[in-house]
Amino acid sequence: MELVVLTLSTLAHLVVGTFILLKDRQSYTNRFFWAFTVFSAVWGISNYFSLHQTNPEASLGSIRIVMFFAVYYSLTLFLTIHTFPSRTILLKRWLFIFVALGSVIVSILTQTSLIFSGIEGSGSNATPIAGSGIFLFALTTGSLILSSIIMLISRYIKSRNTLRAQLKMLLIGVTGSALLIFLSNFLLVVVFKFNLLLNFGPSFTLIFIIATAYAITQHGLFNIKVVVAEIGAAAIVLVNFTQLFGSEGAADLVFRLIVFGMVTIFGFLLVRSVQNEVKRREEVEVLAKEKTAALGEVEERNKNLATLQRISDIVLNESEMKTMTQKILDEIPKQLESCAGALLSIVKDSQLVAYALSEHQFGHKILSLVGGDLEKYSHPVKLIGARHIEAFPLYAGGEPFGVLMFVFTDSKDRVYEQNHSIAKAISDDMSLAIQRAQAYQKLKEANAYLADLDKLKDEFISMASHELNTPLAAIEGYLSMVLDEGMGKIDPKAKEYLNRAYDSSKRLAELILDLLNVSRIEQGRLKMKFAKSNFASLVESVIKELQLKADTKKLYLKLETSKTELPETFCDPDRIREVFVNLIGNSIKFTEKGGITIKLSKPDDHIRAEVVDTGRGIAAEDQSKLFQKFSQVKREIDEHQGTGLGLYISKNFVELHKGTIGVKSEVGRGATFFFEIPILRSAPKEVSGAILDKPVNAAQIVADKGSYLSSSGASVQIENGPKGVPEIVEESSKVN
Repeated sequence: MELVVLTLSTLAHLVVGTFILLKDRQSYTNRFFWAFTVFSAVWGISNYFSLHQTNPEASLGSIRIVMFFAVYYSLTLFLTIHTFPSRTILLKRWLFIFVALGSVIVSILTQTSLIFSGIEGSGSNATPIAGSGIFLFALTTGSLILSSIIMLISRYIKSRNTLRAQLKMLLIGVTGSALLIFLSNFLLVVVFKFNLLLNFGPSFTLIFIIATAYAITQHGLFNIKVVVAEIGAAAIVLVNFTQLFGSEGAADLVFRLIVFGMVTIFGFLLVRSVQNEVKRREEVEVLAKEKTAALGEVEERNKNLATLQRISDIVLNESEMKTMTQKILDEIPKQLESCAGALLSIVKDSQLVAYALSEHQFGHKILSLVGGDLEKYSHPVKLIGARHIEAFPLYAGGEPFGVLMFVFTDSKDRVYEQNHSIAKAISDDMSLAIQRAQAYQKLKEANAYLADLDKLKDEFISMASHELNTPLAAIEGYLSMVLDEGMGKIDPKAKEYLNRAYDSSKRLAELILDLLNVSRIEQGRLKMKFAKSNFASLVESVIKELQLKADTKKLYLKLETSKTELPETFCDPDRIREVFVNLIGNSIKFTEKGGITIKLSKPDDHIRAEVVDTGRGIAAEDQSKLFQKFSQVKREIDEHQGTGLGLYISKNFVELHKGTIGVKSEVGRGATFFFEIPILRSAPKEVSGAILDKPVNAAQIVADKGSYLSSSGASVQIENGPKGVPEIVEESSKVN
């Protein structure tokens, strides 16, 4: 019976260990497991022979051999457990050398009297006499086995799913075998001198084999199909090999050799085919796992992208910092798993001060702790239910701005696995959002400051223009009367000087009028009077007014209209006439030869006016500046005086009529200024950016007492003052 148990145990160890090694020869787990099965088998065999020695000296030598292999049994078990399931050695180099070297030394000592000094009795009744070093042996083997069990327990607690089930079976097998072997082969023999269980020592290792087999069958520790096929093939080959020894004659031996060869080849092919099938299935499983992992990763990334998109939408749609940060913090607990809330703290007077808190149960707890005053919150306060807090620094403009804290109800490891990266991304977005909000706030403040300055400027211009226009109109009126020699003859030289003064007063009046127009346009206080008007008549009146200037430069000035009759339209005739005066006057100013043609047409429901000259033209880079306030191209500044406001005012007058204005030109080929306004069948009820007013009759000049229309367009009411000297009593701009 003992021999049968020994044989089965030995075969089980060697077959399983060898096939596991052949499955992956490069794996250190497989190598150590194979070495463990070999030393277990050899230990079982040596243990059997030690019990069947009749000579005391032979019994002592056999027992020492048992103890020798018991050391390596413990060592290979230790290495297997500490490496499983890795293909490489996981032990640190110094620890591996220490354990291996210590085991070798103890195994050598087992062959000396230091471990066993002698023996009492013989055969199955032989009892070894322990030496002084027996506890060194017990410490070495016990430590190796105990540390293996502890390692299994530790890994079992931390592991999950299949690996947990595998480790559980290994733990049961190793613990059961080790305890029974330690009990039967050491404790009972050495301490209590009881050696009856020594005969069953080899069978105790079957517990580990059974546990491993169960792990194979139930949990796939090693592939069951390959193992079964290999064991079955090996058994068949072994049976056929034993039959060779029962051959009766040469012919029978040859026949059995042929059968043995065929069975061996068949068994090899069977094992190879099963291995290939299993390999293909493993590859499919690996691909399936990779696909599942990839899909999970894609799903997680999509979820993270969706979260960041929601945060980005908030950043884009909100500019005010307090509102934006509050909305982001409220969104965080909705998007991050196990996140109880978020807190934003900012640097204030070199201290971190709570600034905003997510609207969540976590936030309610904090507010209740600080009595509703968030700035009193102290970060070290322990929150109920908070297991982990992630904090990320925030920077704005390269400087530390604050800290964004995420409060989680999960453990640190779990949070780091699931939410750390997305929390970091949200913090980065928050930094950018804060920078944007700060920039927006600074820009808002700067715009408000500039708006205030612009308002003050407009008010000053309006006030200064009004105050200057009154005395200027009087000066212009008096100069006109003196030059008309209504008060007597004047010296020719004095008349020349007075003409210069009169021309300067006219230019100053035009400048003041332009400044008034700009101020009132930008303040929305410009008054407009819509009346039914004829564009051809407006242009003809402007031509008559400017004909003298054109004749002085020997330029032609003509009007061309389309064959289609131009309809009348409602517009502000004074504003449109001023547009024509500015455009035609500019063309005369910058044309040296040839002339100016004014073209009127009716494209669709619009009236189009074009002022075409044969002047020097305008460079493309200068054309975009023409309709800007106080803008002049360099040659204009050098050669001609002007304010740079005429085209700017013209552009605004056209746009108040819902029209467009522009220029086409090439250097040396003249310029074409054009504008279009829609045809209106009736006067509008309102004009965006201006004030509608009823049209009035033109002012008239009355001698001595009445009103005088100055060259600037200002209407001046004049009455005789003391001693008959004319005196201005009321003045109003042409542009009300």
